[in-house]
Amino acid sequence: MLELSHSGILQSRKGKGDGYFLAREPARVTLGEILRVVEGSLAPMPCVSKTAYLRRRECRDENSCGIHIVVKDARDATVRIVDSTTLADVAGPRREERQRERDFKVR
Repeated sequence: MLELSHSGILQSRKGKGDGYFLAREPARVTLGEILRVVEGSLAPMPCVSKTAYLRRRECRDENSCGIHIVVKDARDATVRIVDSTTLADVAGPRREERQRERDFKVR
């Protein structure tokens, strides 16, 4: 919770009714923001991370590595989805509509 508070996603209140609450409207907080604070990099492998990149020793050429290419595509798809999904989307009535949209867009 402290990390989310330091990042500006949550605010805390002390005293009567103390606790944490959203610093912004749910429609203005994306899952991507939350995941980056809590989990760090969204990349499934360090060789495709934008924030914690680490080249794999056994990889001779990332541009021709089939695994690198597929994992990078998976990272890009994940980023697109979590950065365009807000807390309001996952908690509200639009949840089913967004799922239908994603089902249509996924290859």
